[in-house]
Amino acid sequence: MGVEPEYAMDPPTFRWLWNWYVFGVAILTAAGLITSMLSPVVRQRISVDQYRIVFVTVTALLGIVVGTPASIVMGDFVFTWPVVLFALFALAIQQSEIRPPKRSRSSERRKQTTLGARTSFAVFLIACVAYFVACRQMSLVTQWFFLWGFWAAAPALIVMRLWKDRRGWRSRVFEWVLIQIAFALFSVSTAALLDFRYNLVWS
Repeated sequence: MGVEPEYAMDPPTFRWLWNWYVFGVAILTAAGLITSMLSPVVRQRISVDQYRIVFVTVTALLGIVVGTPASIVMGDFVFTWPVVLFALFALAIQQSEIRPPKRSRSSERRKQTTLGARTSFAVFLIACVAYFVACRQMSLVTQWFFLWGFWAAAPALIVMRLWKDRRGWRSRVFEWVLIQIAFALFSVSTAALLDFRYNLVWS
């Protein structure tokens, strides 16, 4: 992890949480930019679902890797794992069948959609369990608090899911705004719960 907290069981400070949020936004932004360059690179049309899978994959990789060098550069503990959970949760929502499937869809397409939804949800659950176990092993008090943030992020992500089939750059911008709102709600709700439990200080 690079720079670890002096006492692992101590709650994070507001300064830490702010830094984690900023790095999370930076990771989401970088993943979005990298994903947007995908179509010109492969020189073929990329579906919306494929874009989202690539976006989440890049976000997860950055969230796992960036924490250590960021901690070293900042000289402080930077925790980027939560953005991985958020991205996987967002994908699980986007792959879900909130609306009834269109009758015009073929049986094979419906099966693929159902399989994609179940796979995304299974990966999300496995990641949550792995995150909880890893934090518990390292005695980090954040082991379950970030799991609370999903409830706050869900409404914006559901709106994004209902917007899923829209086309055009305006729709992409709107989705980008929604993903940032969802991550902000995810982070703020977690900070509020931590503050309620531990009465956090700024630094």
